[in-house]
Formats: sequence, C-alpha cells, structure tokens
Amino acid sequence: MHQDLYSVLYADGAPKWATLTEGKPHKTGDIWSEAYMLSEAVQNTFDNFWANTPVSDGIGLQELYAQMWRHVARRYANNPTVIGYDHMNEPFPGTLAQQMMPTMLTAYGKMMYETTGKVLSERELILMWSNQEKRSQILKDLESKDNFATVIDALIPLNRQFEAHIMQPFYQKVSDAIREVDKSSILFLEHAYLGIIGIRSSIERTTLVDGTLDSLLAYAPHGYDLVTDTENASDASHECLSFIYNRFQETVAALNMPVWLGEWGAFYRHGEVIVPVAQNTVSQIETHLFGNAYWSYESRMEELAYFNQALLRPYPAYTNGELLEYNYNRESKILTMSWQEDKSNDAPTLLFIPSLAEDAMGKIDKSFDAKIARIPNSSSGWLVVAPFGSGEKRKLEVSLKQ
Repeated sequence: MHQDLYSVLYADGAPKWATLTEGKPHKTGDIWSEAYMLSEAVQNTFDNFWANTPVSDGIGLQELYAQMWRHVARRYANNPTVIGYDHMNEPFPGTLAQQMMPTMLTAYGKMMYETTGKVLSERELILMWSNQEKRSQILKDLESKDNFATVIDALIPLNRQFEAHIMQPFYQKVSDAIREVDKSSILFLEHAYLGIIGIRSSIERTTLVDGTLDSLLAYAPHGYDLVTDTENASDASHECLSFIYNRFQETVAALNMPVWLGEWGAFYRHGEVIVPVAQNTVSQIETHLFGNAYWSYESRMEELAYFNQALLRPYPAYTNGELLEYNYNRESKILTMSWQEDKSNDAPTLLFIPSLAEDAMGKIDKSFDAKIARIPNSSSGWLVVAPFGSGEKRKLEVSLKQ
C-alpha cells in the first residue's frame, strides 16, 4: 500500500478525510522527500495515524486501514497472479523525526571534530545542511562506509523506539486482518522510512492468531543512497551502497526470512553518468541473491542508458532448488550460476537471455540437457535447463559473446 508524504494532499496515499493535520503547516524543500523532515502537517498526520485517532465516524485510522487491507485481501485471496501484500510503503515515524536530523548532524559534527579537530556548533551544522553546496560536502564526507556508519548508527535507538513500539503492533494488526481472509499469501514487511539508508532494523516476524510465528513472510527493504532524487545521483557511493545491502542481509539472517528488495535505483534520466551506479547496484543484488523490483516512474525507460547497460542482462529467473550464486560479467559477457537441485522437483531451471545469439547452444556444456525457447517477436528468450533428478549441486557457465 503506497504512500509518499502520507497523503494525496502532499504526494500520494491517504485520502483527504484521513489526513488529520490539526491545522499544522506544510513545508517543502529542494527535493520532494525533504518534506518528511520539514513539514509539521506531514508529521502530524502520521502521529494521528500511529495514535489510531478516530475520524468522523468514530473509528480509528489504523482500524480503518486494517479493514481496508482485509477488503483488498479478500478480493485477491484466490488470484494466482497475486503472491502477497506489502503493508505500507516506508512507514514514517511522524514528529519523532524532528529528533533524527539533529541527532545525525550532531554525530557528523563529532566525527569531523575527531578527524579534523574543528568544532561545529549545532547552528553551523543546521546551516550547512540547509545549503545545497555545503550539504554536498557533507555527503562527500560520508562516502566512506566507516564515516557513513558512524553517522547513521546514531539513529538506531530512535529507529528502534519507533519500529518496536509503534510500527510492530501496527504490522500485527494489519496481518491479523489479512489472515482472516487469506491464509496462503505472503506478507511483505518493510523496515521504517530511514531504513532505506541502512539503519539497522528492529522489526520482528508477525504471528498467527494462535501465537505461532507466521511462516509466510518476506522481508521487503528499500535501498537508496543519500544522493537519490538529487542532481548528484551519479555520485552515489559504492561503499555506502555495499554497507546498506549488508545491513539488509543482517536483518534477513536475524529474521530467517527471504528478502524481496522492493525498491532500488530511481535513476530517472541521468544519462550515461548513472550507468556505473546502476551496474554496481545490480552487482550487489546478484551478490546477495536478493529478489528485487527496480523502481521507476517514467515512460520509455527501455531507451535509457542504465536500462540497457545495467538492468537488461541475463539472469536466472526460475531455479529448480536453491540458487547458490550467480553473476553476469559484462566485460567477458559470461553468465555463471550454481544451484542445489531439488530431486523431488521435475521443473526446469530457466535463465532469461536478452539478444540470444544463434549459436548460444554451442557454448553450453553438453552434459546439460538444455534448449532455447525464444520469446515471440523478440530477440530475447529462455535457456531451459532440464533437471538431473538426483538432487545434486550444478554449475553452469554461458558465454554470450556474439
């Protein structure tokens, strides 16, 4: 269920009648997302949502939200094209966020004092962040993963306070409503808003009505660098992105849940300069084996440089058994993958191959029972690898040189 800045009044999400600002003013910044930190109206509406404040019919906002999810889940419970439900896009903590920016800037000031000996007052730090040029310098100082971790980890206690005591009960409420009408679809749980930059998450698995842990859950993080949505998006730090995705992996391990990277990228029309950032992100996704969906809000994306030089690539789309690793080397144009076959499963492993060469089959180990299934009206297709049926570990290498 998507929202940006909570409401249709400010971006998208809740209807006007569910936007309880109590007359607080709305303020925007240089980029749309800054309103989260600047707008008292946005923060107040979230506070009222988390407090389950009643609206005109006397029913609390969260109760109505859970009823809405029950209604949606009932509609799609038996639809084979719907695999599950994501409770809310990037839940935001409301006025608690007013403590977050000062906390982060204070941590930055302390880090700068320890490295340079220069003392920056709270006012100086705020003025630096408010100035586009000086903010760019702060972001450059945070390109190192150690500096980045030092600053954002100062937010862990505030983030834990929100996720554990406010967001988790909400997730349980919505989960209970959905499970009343759909017991077989996956529930996708996101971290809180600031988790997108790698702040360690405190979310937990939701439970069924009998108190047992729900087995049909997936962790659905969103991952973005601090420069996303700015004109400096091509300056995204490879170190920081690696740090963010490693944090997601830590949460996955703690929760023992599969991961669906529900949003990443947002590269828009940055031209060739964004391609290295996009390729690095794809490499991170491959390394961590994250299921994922690239986020885009633009038309004719397939004509853009990052799409053709990063997103469009060969990859294993369906794996018989457990996918252990895969990688597409763009320089050598070689796709490698290994997987542990499930001997009780007779389904093939399918690799998506863009721009299939006519002699692609001649470059595959003959011990594999493989064939090509071309996609109609396209140069792309599937490499279909039949299972051995013995449950063994398999490794495949495919050269895609023309």
